[in-house]
Amino acid sequence: MPTTVKLYNGTPTPFVDDKPVFAGYMWTRTPTAEGWEHAPIARQYADAGIHLYAFDVGAGGPTPEWCGPGPGREGPYDFSTVEARLGHILDVDPEARFHFRVYLEMRQQWWYDAYPQEREVDSIGTPLTQSFASTVWREQSNDFLRQFIAHLAAIGLADRAFAYQTGAGHTGEWVKGLTSMRAPCGDYSAPMRAHFRDWLRAYYVEVEALRAAWADPGVSFESAEVPSAEEQLRTAHQTFRDPRRERKVVDYYRCLADLCADLIIDFNRTVKEATAGQALAGAFYGYLMELAWNAGFFAEGPDSLYST
Repeated sequence: MPTTVKLYNGTPTPFVDDKPVFAGYMWTRTPTAEGWEHAPIARQYADAGIHLYAFDVGAGGPTPEWCGPGPGREGPYDFSTVEARLGHILDVDPEARFHFRVYLEMRQQWWYDAYPQEREVDSIGTPLTQSFASTVWREQSNDFLRQFIAHLAAIGLADRAFAYQTGAGHTGEWVKGLTSMRAPCGDYSAPMRAHFRDWLRAYYVEVEALRAAWADPGVSFESAEVPSAEEQLRTAHQTFRDPRRERKVVDYYRCLADLCADLIIDFNRTVKEATAGQALAGAFYGYLMELAWNAGFFAEGPDSLYST
């Protein structure tokens, strides 16, 4: 059933089969092949007229579909239990529609072993999850989205997909938890270095413009580096940066923001193309403009003196 968003009584409202739908959700744990622990609660939601269920798929959740090579499969995906798991929801609520929170952050050892050079590296040299600048990960993420959506069509459940929410970073919210909310900074990987240099070429065009902006007569598009942790953690005016003296850091953060936005657009374009525009697509994002996160926000500690 096609899903769109239209104005209804002056309010943006989802429509399914051209009928307005109340966007009330049950955010739940992903069902396993064996069962669904939240089934009793879901019955109450269904009785109350709420038929949208949001849960994790992708590289996260208790049964990740993007799980790496294994017995009986050629590629890194395992869709063998998808029909049974979604069936547990439909058994409880035959009117159910699915909001897939597609987790694309790679926290799996098989991927680290296969692609060590594609991992983010922090300012003390620790390799972490995939770099946002990894084109390998980006291509694989788009492929997973296409394959997952194609599998839903193959098992006759494509029309149950209400929305796809693509996510990476800490909890899928496009913030790197270990280098944005803690003292170590990032990203010092080879993919990010190459991406930053390409971004600078596109932004400044002429090397003389880069040198003037950075007040560095020796820098070039071939030698520019991601700002050091000391540079990233130092500001000229409390929480504000002086673009005349700190343009290098300003440029890196702008590059990172552009990259995240571009990834979100790319992944959700793939969703729209793969579903022929029949499902909603989106991501967590804009609320970060009004929040100041660090590790202490999640009671994870040790707290950072700085916030994202």
